[in-house]
Amino acid sequence: MDVERIIEALGVDVTKSGVREINARCPVHGGDDPNFNINAETGMWMCHSHCGGGNITQLVARVKGIKFAAAKKWLKELGVVSGFTPGAGGRLKKARDKTAAKDKPKQRPCPPFDNTTVPRWVLDRGFTTEILKEYQCGYSRFYGALVIPVLQS
Repeated sequence: MDVERIIEALGVDVTKSGVREINARCPVHGGDDPNFNINAETGMWMCHSHCGGGNITQLVARVKGIKFAAAKKWLKELGVVSGFTPGAGGRLKKARDKTAAKDKPKQRPCPPFDNTTVPRWVLDRGFTTEILKEYQCGYSRFYGALVIPVLQS
């Protein structure tokens, strides 16, 4: 992603350009002080005045006063793909994945169960032995419960 080309096309007045960070006057609020920084590699930007920050596509949308989808289209027409896809990765996604994996209950293997015997209350509820055999349902003495397998196709 060519961040310098994008900010040039947006008309950003660059005051200082480093290897990784570019300082400029904020193109969003148009201030006189160079309180706007943008990372030349990632396109992540921050206005230290009051505009906030975001990714390069959000910057284009705010500077041009257009919606996010239109900003992506503008970047594509400029010949620059932003590389940013909402929810596509980074530290936040890794943290969410780690939390989700931690919160996910551990799968326990199902101990053997008897599919020839079921509690009377199952039959009293209208299930026939044929249906129970067809769906491989049975009774687990280990859990003391009816076993209804979830078969994946």
